[in-house]
Amino acid sequence: MQIPYKYRRDGVQDGRDRVPLFLQSDTKDGERDALRELEDRFGDDVSLTDLREALVKAGLDHLDEVEGQLEEWGYGMTFEE
Repeated sequence: MQIPYKYRRDGVQDGRDRVPLFLQSDTKDGERDALRELEDRFGDDVSLTDLREALVKAGLDHLDEVEGQLEEWGYGMTFEE
């Protein structure tokens, strides 16, 4: 049995590269709400660092949804007639 990452690390930064993250205010609000919801589900504190990486990993598994969000932000738009 492999010991889960949460229990085999020395701290939340262990084994991770630092990546700057800039969020829009509504995304930051959603992140806060997701953190609270997941803490309620687990009945335990959830590290914000762990939550952020889990959100990225889930997004990597759902690129169609990521594509939809990027389209909402204007990706794929053309201004040709």
